[in-house]
Amino acid sequence: DPRLRGQELRCAADKLGLTGLHYLGYRDSGMTGSLESQDPRALVNANADEVTRKLVELIRTIKPQIVVTHDPFGGYGHPDHIFLHHQTTAAFQAAGDPTKYPDAGAPYRPQKLYWHVFPKALFNFLIKASRLFRRNNNKFGRNNDIDIDEIAKYDYPPTTRIDIWRYYTIKQEASQCHISQLSGSGGGMMDRIPRLFRRSLLGYEHYRLVD
Repeated sequence: DPRLRGQELRCAADKLGLTGLHYLGYRDSGMTGSLESQDPRALVNANADEVTRKLVELIRTIKPQIVVTHDPFGGYGHPDHIFLHHQTTAAFQAAGDPTKYPDAGAPYRPQKLYWHVFPKALFNFLIKASRLFRRNNNKFGRNNDIDIDEIAKYDYPPTTRIDIWRYYTIKQEASQCHISQLSGSGGGMMDRIPRLFRRSLLGYEHYRLVD
């Protein structure tokens, strides 16, 4: 239900103290092979140039110092994340070029582009933890379609590590807003991590500076 997902997103934004949300007007594509991915309104079926133009207009309007997007694998292989990785990168490069999308506002180039990345050590830990708890496989998520083993194959070493431990509770509260994504997911795996390791594994956000 897109209305429910919208409510969940606004809930998370409020918890995090965001000052604005901007919608591009597309539907969630679901994972590869899902019925959602076949919907012509799904993001993965959108015109790539059209999406880039919308992102350029947002960048030129908001004028952010920093742009953050997904890594090339989309974090965990979600087609929308991968699609946005490519179009956000294209928009970052085009926003400062006066010859690109001249009807999308005055040129503006942000200072830096980062990918949000997951440190490989975290996934190695999760793989071992899954076996320790005798899970049948290393898949999780609402539809059991997120594969830890597959994620671990994509290694994008971080260049920047930010200590967010004092905000960890807020981050968890924001995550809990996404009830529809947590339902039936067995998503308590993170909570099973011993407190001794939780600080080092979950107390940081990792990014890779790419431009």
